[in-house]
Amino acid sequence: MRWTTHLAGGMFAATMIGQPLAGVAVAGVVSLLPDIDSYKSKIGRQVPLISIPANIVFGHRGVLHSLLAFAVVLAVSLKFFPAWVVPIAAGYLSHLILDSFTPSKVPWLWPYQERLGIPLIRTNSLLDILLSVFLIIALVAVWRQMIL
Repeated sequence: MRWTTHLAGGMFAATMIGQPLAGVAVAGVVSLLPDIDSYKSKIGRQVPLISIPANIVFGHRGVLHSLLAFAVVLAVSLKFFPAWVVPIAAGYLSHLILDSFTPSKVPWLWPYQERLGIPLIRTNSLLDILLSVFLIIALVAVWRQMIL
């Protein structure tokens, strides 16, 4: 998925579970985190000193796209950012769920190498773009209802 799809997906997930605007923003940013293992990703280009070694050691869509990484992120969040655990979880998990719909799927049960998912949406495809647009429109619609 494109970074915009992940960002919108994380923000949408946080909105749907009733997070305030700050939590929605945190979920959006965290939704990009699993792709730090790719120096070609939006977040990876921002921190090449992390993304390049992570890619060499783990490869893209390896351990960082697993329930193990999700559990580690939750544990670290509970320790250092307890007030933000829910939006962090929503953002990270939304990324894994969205990537489960790509042909590459996700190694949810890493180190077990089987990749699980339903290959419906190719990254950068028209469907990926439309999903981004849909999520953004849905976000605006929900926020509008909350304001009125």
